[in-house]
Amino acid sequence: MTKKKILIIDDEKEMAQVETMRLEAYGYEVLVAYDGQTGLDRVRAEKPDLIILDIMLPTIDGYELCRMLKQDPECRRIPIILVSAVDQKFDTDLGKKVGADDFFTKPFEPDVLLAKIKELTKKR
Repeated sequence: MTKKKILIIDDEKEMAQVETMRLEAYGYEVLVAYDGQTGLDRVRAEKPDLIILDIMLPTIDGYELCRMLKQDPECRRIPIILVSAVDQKFDTDLGKKVGADDFFTKPFEPDVLLAKIKELTKKR
């Protein structure tokens, strides 16, 4: 069985490193990008099984990147979990509007995120 590939796109390097270690411990292959454009390039090159996407990013913000990916026939089926330090209804509503599969507010419970990742990658 091949490992599920997860791409973390987050400009907070420490947060990305912590998530990488946690996900690798659960048997996932983890890729990281620290800005929106690099994230877009990695999605197109690597076709991950799931994307964890921060909203506040340099070059292309998470909402725009999510919208772009969900409109791309080659990428639209990749589940995207948006994450943000801001917990406002506006953010979750906009996340749904651009096609995100789920929305988590930082800091989030690792076990809840892992359960959601399993659920979304199983469907794929």
